[in-house]
Amino acid sequence: MGSIVDALFQAYSDRAIQRAGAFLLRRDDALDLLRDAESLSVNIVGIEGYFLGHGTIEPSLANSIYFEGEDVRRDALPGDTAFDKARSFLLSRSDELYFDFDLGQGGSRMH
Repeated sequence: MGSIVDALFQAYSDRAIQRAGAFLLRRDDALDLLRDAESLSVNIVGIEGYFLGHGTIEPSLANSIYFEGEDVRRDALPGDTAFDKARSFLLSRSDELYFDFDLGQGGSRMH
């Protein structure tokens, strides 16, 4: 596909754990990816939180957030964009969690 989203995930591949189809990042790395996605104008669709065990992956709906239909415009009020909400969400979560992103570009979605 060769998209900006592909390049973004490739740039973080050395920081990620890839398990069961998920691209899992620690919170600090997730915040870095979020910053880069915003600077590249990549839409954020959602963030899914996971707990990792010995060879297992456990999704946590309580630690997941979705932004379909949310405002990602740069002219939105401060704190009101999906990126602002995603940043606040990540900062409020335990550093024991790992995060997988749903990012979109031009209507497409990628993990």
